[in-house]
Amino acid sequence: MRLIAIIKRVLTQMRRSPRTIGLMFIAPLFILSLMYVLLANNNTVNSYVGTYNLNHQIAENLETKHLKLSSTSSDRDVQKQMKDHNWIAFIDMSDKKNITVTYQNSDLGKTNL
Repeated sequence: MRLIAIIKRVLTQMRRSPRTIGLMFIAPLFILSLMYVLLANNNTVNSYVGTYNLNHQIAENLETKHLKLSSTSSDRDVQKQMKDHNWIAFIDMSDKKNITVTYQNSDLGKTNL
């Protein structure tokens, strides 16, 4: 019986306080909208990937409007080539059985792409 009386008293106090109602309903909406703005993924970014000896069928399947492939004649000094050409990754298929992918890991959104 006391528990019900305490619950009723707390609910009536909350109903009479506009600050409490604002914190309960408006503040979470505001925080969620800020989180949406901060975490929204920008899908208009074009990313470039360097390739070496990549199979044409694989290249056709990988290339989209946001992911562009560019072929190179050498697989040496991959990190320098990635910086020079602003590639997010480098795909090496010089060994016909294995594919080696090197990521730049500078931007998480681009790496996920």
